[in-house]
Amino acid sequence: MSVAPPDAPPATASQSKLTRNEWGLLLLLAAVNCTEITDALLLTPLADTLQKTDGGLGLSKQQYSFCAAVYGFSAAVCGLLAAMFVDRCCRKQVVVVALFGLLVAIAASGFAYDFISFFIARAIAGAFGGVTVCGTLAILADRIPESRRGVALSILNGSFGVAAVIGLPVCVGLLVITGWFGAPFLLVAGVGLVVWAMAAWKLPRMVDHCREGRGNPLADMVRVVGRWNHLRAFAFMLCSGLGAYTVIPFMAQYMQLNCGVPANLFPMVFLAMGLCSLAAGVVAGVAADKLGRRPVFLVAIGLFAITTLVITNLPAVPVLVAGLVACAYMATAVGRLVPVNAIMLAAAHPPDRGAYTTVFNSVSLLATSFGPLVAGLLVPNTGEDTPVENFAACGLVAVGFTVAAVTLSFTVRPATQHPAAAA
Repeated sequence: MSVAPPDAPPATASQSKLTRNEWGLLLLLAAVNCTEITDALLLTPLADTLQKTDGGLGLSKQQYSFCAAVYGFSAAVCGLLAAMFVDRCCRKQVVVVALFGLLVAIAASGFAYDFISFFIARAIAGAFGGVTVCGTLAILADRIPESRRGVALSILNGSFGVAAVIGLPVCVGLLVITGWFGAPFLLVAGVGLVVWAMAAWKLPRMVDHCREGRGNPLADMVRVVGRWNHLRAFAFMLCSGLGAYTVIPFMAQYMQLNCGVPANLFPMVFLAMGLCSLAAGVVAGVAADKLGRRPVFLVAIGLFAITTLVITNLPAVPVLVAGLVACAYMATAVGRLVPVNAIMLAAAHPPDRGAYTTVFNSVSLLATSFGPLVAGLLVPNTGEDTPVENFAACGLVAVGFTVAAVTLSFTVRPATQHPAAAA
């Protein structure tokens, strides 16, 4: 078993400071990702409503887990197909076309009338959402130097915090007001249309990576997937994702039905969770650039394992206690993403970075699919207002995947950087 070499020396202050143009690009990419993330996160607070007949679709717990899982499966398959062509297309065109398709699918999710129509809409959203995120990651990797990539990733991952701070509380508040599951989806689609217009206007055209004389696209993808270091990195990403997504799908429902958090307080709970995760992402990004990605990763993922066990075994407690535990869980979940993504991007062979980021994002989305399916198998299909059972088992499985991710992280080696291969 190979062991990853030490991280590069920490960057100086001047090397780690983003330029004005880089800030503008990263904020726009974060807005694009925020649209996709808000849509993906909506299924967590909507779990209880979607399982009711009044204002929802009357889904069973298993049907809900299928709808939560199909997004990732669809995104993973389409991401793998896109990996064959992403390095042949303008980065801007990839993001703009994929984002538009995602917005149409989000609107369709809001107008779904039964399990089948909602399932299909979520599958289409996953197909376009996965390619959208791949495009933003490829742009970041091409435009931001390694010395500033930790901070850049913290900004891009900060879209998760923004989605939780602004997107989810507003969407959940709209759900409480209307009592209709479709209203939040239509709101996200409407706001996302503004982001799409900004991306179509402001994103730079990027075609330098479109090299002539490339071989068969399938052969290119096979070459990317066939590198042993890439395979170890993909396995690392899969276990990291499964460590979270065997818990997240039923977390909100567990807090409501088992811990006693009232539904009308969920907007405030998600607001607090978002603020904490946003701060954790920034701190982790700065720390990864100054101290090295590996030590930050080990500390963050250790704390994440602890908070996972706590939240999945939490009994009925005061709302403040439940809120603090949820905030700690989301802060550690997001804090570990910065060093995880930094380790993943550093492992990419430079000439195939676009295809690599597409495949790696597809693998991470597979985790968002397998996680809910595992949780759906562990959690019994009970009535609408029945407490969630066996959630502690979901936590134990999640920690098992987390331990596997830590082990695999020591096998992932940074790719050799050389001028001829630079993107």
